[in-house]
Amino acid sequence: MLLKKVGVIKDMLLPAEFVQGEHQFGGMGNNWRLIYYPRKYKDESPSPVQLISYYRGSPPIAAAGEAFRVMLSQPPQILFAQEDGKDASAVTSMVKNLGAALGSASDNQLVNQKQGLHGPIFYLQKLAVAQISKRSVLIVSGVFHRSGATPDEFQFEGSTNYSHALLFDAASGSEPCRIEEIVLQADTAELLGTYLPLLDRALNTVRWADR
Repeated sequence: MLLKKVGVIKDMLLPAEFVQGEHQFGGMGNNWRLIYYPRKYKDESPSPVQLISYYRGSPPIAAAGEAFRVMLSQPPQILFAQEDGKDASAVTSMVKNLGAALGSASDNQLVNQKQGLHGPIFYLQKLAVAQISKRSVLIVSGVFHRSGATPDEFQFEGSTNYSHALLFDAASGSEPCRIEEIVLQADTAELLGTYLPLLDRALNTVRWADR
């Protein structure tokens, strides 16, 4: 299946086993949410694995958009990996500056260290800058989970989903930053790991409308 003319994506060849799911347009500015899922899960609603093209409908506030562009100006690199166990103070400052540019993932354990009901809804596992067909993207990987859960509880009752998102600026430098996303999400870490290689292959086929 070919994803065509969606935001700044001219086209992208989706994995052969993925089929079209729900497509939503409008409702909040010019937002869209296009869902695709593996054919084997066609009888499950919602599918435990979803590939989503997403735009929130409006640019982030100017300061967050500028911080996002500054981050994407860096060479490809891993900015944060939870498994490294390194001091995260530097990246915490960057994540705070990004704020709303990260969407729901902005409420993560680096910037919100509260517990219980007021704890973060996203557990950030990896933050990285990468290149997709000569366009810089920000990779945001982690787990959306019930408030107050600890990392050891994610695979058990209360988990929401495991997420691997690529965020990119779809606007020219003279326009306000416009963040579009490609997101692979799954109910378990195992499912996400199974479909990540398929996403990587699909990303290698991306052609941008402005390039």
